[in-house]
Amino acid sequence: MIFLVNPQLRIIANAQQEIVHLASQPVDTRVPKAPEATEATKQEYQQVMDLLPLTDSQYDLAVQIEALTRSAGLPLQSLSMNAAQANDPNAVTVNGLQVLSASLTTKGSYPVIEKLVAGLTTLERFTQINQVSLTNGPQDGDQVSALITVQAYYLPNPAVSTK
Repeated sequence: MIFLVNPQLRIIANAQQEIVHLASQPVDTRVPKAPEATEATKQEYQQVMDLLPLTDSQYDLAVQIEALTRSAGLPLQSLSMNAAQANDPNAVTVNGLQVLSASLTTKGSYPVIEKLVAGLTTLERFTQINQVSLTNGPQDGDQVSALITVQAYYLPNPAVSTK
């Protein structure tokens, strides 16, 4: 017998028998059903959707900023927003997220401005403060003028191709 003489041939013969055996077995081609989403998963998904809406929601962001400045007792002197158009190939994105830029100007005491900046970090959507510029003129006394630039993020529209 050749198998007793050469151990490598015995290993090859055993492997070949195993392959023939496995090939004769029926194959299960059914796809397993995806598990149901748990309540915790649904809540986490909703939290993400609240922080990253599907649209730029400029109106909602403007309302939140205006309410925050009013609650701080500050006048909202100006508010401008810039969102990329959905079909703009040059749209600003950060890690695949669309960016809505907002700039606001207000005037008040330094501690109140500081409170406003802290409040901007707690808005109902994911935001980042990019710049805070403070100026104080001789006639302003303890009043500080502030220019604050914020970026809010939202999910890109999956229907729009970004080539």
